[in-house]
Amino acid sequence: KWFGKIEPEVEHLCLGFNPKATFSGSLMEAERVFGCITVGIGKYPLHIDGVMKNPSILVDGKTIEQNGSFIDERLAGITKKLKDNE
Repeated sequence: KWFGKIEPEVEHLCLGFNPKATFSGSLMEAERVFGCITVGIGKYPLHIDGVMKNPSILVDGKTIEQNGSFIDERLAGITKKLKDNE
């Protein structure tokens, strides 16, 4: 109902990769929380973002992230490097 007659479309899909970002109440920071996914739907002036905690991502039938943790070997390596640099 919020979009009225405008057909809502997914405008962006973002993966959070900042190990220092937190859910502080700021959407700009929440979008960057490591392991989260943000989906933006609709165009200005009717746009809304939703942040998903602990998502699972499957690509071509292979799980690369499960419950907010990257389990793909290459992404898990990046995860370790990022967290070691905290």
